[in-house]
Amino acid sequence: MNPQQIDSWYRRECASAGVPEEQEKTPLAKKMLAFTLMVALPVAATGCSSNAQADAYSECRWEKEQYGYEYDCDDDTSSGSWYKKKGYSSKHSSISTAGAYYKAKGFGSGGSSKGSWGG
Repeated sequence: MNPQQIDSWYRRECASAGVPEEQEKTPLAKKMLAFTLMVALPVAATGCSSNAQADAYSECRWEKEQYGYEYDCDDDTSSGSWYKKKGYSSKHSSISTAGAYYKAKGFGSGGSSKGSWGG
């Protein structure tokens, strides 16, 4: 990105975060560092996944969005719930490493991800 694009990106990020824009006071080097971290950090962190965010609730939500199913991802107590059918004890359970969600999100893949990262 060129300096004008970095400035434009920085202005949008400040506005979306509700931070008063101090465009003239922020050096370009700091803006470039912020942009680099926003782009690189999520990609680098995928190789360090401890499955902390890889819970059954996230998998249920992903399947619901991915396939358009009508799951109730908040119900983890009834015998007919999505969680019970998948063999999870609750929505906070760790997900199966063999599942499509696990593979799509690239958990434990050493940094390569088939999923998309917004950034």
